Amino acid sequence: MNVALFGGTFDPIHRGHLAVARAARRQLMLEEILFVPSGVPPHKRAGAVTPFRDRHAMVVLATASERPFVPSRLEDPDRVAGATYSIDTVRRLRRALGPSDRLFFLIGADAFLDIATWRGADVLTREVEFVVASRPGFSLAALPERVRDRATLHLLPGVSERISATEVRRAVRSGQRLEDLVDPAVAAYIYGAGLYRANSCAHHRSETRSKIPARNESRPGPVRVTTVRRRASQGRPANKPAGRKRRLPKMSTSDSDDAPTFRRPKVILPVPTPSPEFQHVQAGVPDTQLAREATGLLREFSTPLLFNHSHRVFFWANELGRQTGKKFDAELVFICAAFHDLGLLKKFSSATDRFEVDSANAVRQFLEHHGVPTARIQTAWDAISLHTTPGIAAYKPLEVELLYNGVGLDVLGIGYETFPEDLRTRVVAQYPRVNFKQEIARAFLGGFEYKTPSTEGTCNEDICSQFIRNYERSNFYEQIQNSPFQNS
Repeated sequence: MNVALFGGTFDPIHRGHLAVARAARRQLMLEEILFVPSGVPPHKRAGAVTPFRDRHAMVVLATASERPFVPSRLEDPDRVAGATYSIDTVRRLRRALGPSDRLFFLIGADAFLDIATWRGADVLTREVEFVVASRPGFSLAALPERVRDRATLHLLPGVSERISATEVRRAVRSGQRLEDLVDPAVAAYIYGAGLYRANSCAHHRSETRSKIPARNESRPGPVRVTTVRRRASQGRPANKPAGRKRRLPKMSTSDSDDAPTFRRPKVILPVPTPSPEFQHVQAGVPDTQLAREATGLLREFSTPLLFNHSHRVFFWANELGRQTGKKFDAELVFICAAFHDLGLLKKFSSATDRFEVDSANAVRQFLEHHGVPTARIQTAWDAISLHTTPGIAAYKPLEVELLYNGVGLDVLGIGYETFPEDLRTRVVAQYPRVNFKQEIARAFLGGFEYKTPSTEGTCNEDICSQFIRNYERSNFYEQIQNSPFQNS
């Protein structure tokens, strides 16, 4: 997978940054570009930049409409103490990437000419492939020889940041229109938060800040840019190893949650944005943008069987949650219900992982794209990945248990007798169970018959045993006895 880090102060992020990112994505076929506002830049004096919270919020707004662009809190000063250096950020990311992933680093030409002065420059040139946004007059000859010999470079000729953050701040102070310089949502945020005014000390923000839409986040590093890959020491394209790179785990997107503990799958299966005509919720479902898109995914890419099943699961879980008398996240429960079986569909199914994990990875990608806080994402991931695993959900957040019980009621009838009959009748009338018992079993089989090892030790093995001729179930006792270790 091709992942790029695009770091900088982003004070503020402007159209020039976005133009560079788009050009890099097209030229290098990047799956993901991580926009990483710097925490405490070592080259800036304290108080010289706008607070991280505001800069990050503007990055979220500017990148909201482009799924491959991922805002990140990796250098959030609340999580990283002291000055932030690109080498440290890259090292943290590298640990999250797969061995075959390629990691690119977007950087402007002027900044790249100073790369030899950066902390850990020699290591950095080995860890990433630089994508340099070139400009007229830029020459690799100006680079120190040790950088030219070690670095792998991709130039983005003809793409330069003709807009500067200084120009944007000056325009604010002089009362000029900002829409030609920054995304309209960013302009609205600047006005609403009172940033960059002449009387705003070190462009500190006012307390009235615009509400930013949910979106995803993830990465680190300094500002950069891109194009034809070359060894710095050569004039011809280099045969660079398909090295490391990969969508790094979108590290936390909320203001207070910790970095995620989950790891990324080796292959990321994209979650498409459903067409607008499919994005409308059913009666009784929370009417939010997340719920509308989740419903749209079910309508456009799923089947009537799973559409009805997923909605019934939500209504069962929602009622069970109401009966607890405790507060719970109904929107998240619906999204979990909508996604919990998507891993049975080829579009969302990996070659080796359990279908529950494929579904959980899809919901994580979906929620990260919308900037949902990491704690909520983790809850959704746990709920979906564990929805067929007994004995654990009751010790997880309530939403995890509600999904587990909602699935248990709809598939196995657990709790049928105690569930309100009138509601049960209404829901089944709206979302019929047409030949459900047979069809859901066949849907399960279709989701993993080509990767039966993923079912070992789970209830899904029962499906394999039922439908696959001469299927041999795994046997935990025999596995113990067949261990290569000898008794001592």
